[in-house]
Amino acid sequence: MINSDYDKFINNLYYGDEFEISYNGKQYFIQSYYKKDFHNIEVSQWKPLIEGVLWKSVSKEPQKNIDKFLKSNIFDCQAFINIEPKVKWLDIGTIETK
Repeated sequence: MINSDYDKFINNLYYGDEFEISYNGKQYFIQSYYKKDFHNIEVSQWKPLIEGVLWKSVSKEPQKNIDKFLKSNIFDCQAFINIEPKVKWLDIGTIETK
C-alpha cells in the first residue's frame, strides 16, 4: 500500500472495519464486519459513483472470506492482491488512531 502497511489493512479487514481506498483514479468503500457466526465484506465504488454494492462475500470463516476478497477481480478487473502496491488507503489517519 502506498501510505500504510498491508498487514495492518488485512488485520483490520479480519476483525471488521471500514476503509476508503483509491486505485487507478477511482475511490472505493470497503466495509467488513465479523459477527459471532459470519464474516462479511462489501465493496462499493464511490467516485465515480456506481449505485449499490460492487462486490460482497459472506463466510463463516473470516480467513477464507479475506482470501476470496484478495483474489477476486473487483478493482478494474484486477485482484486486490495484484494491485496492492498501487492502492492508497485514504482514511488511514482515522484508522490508525483506534
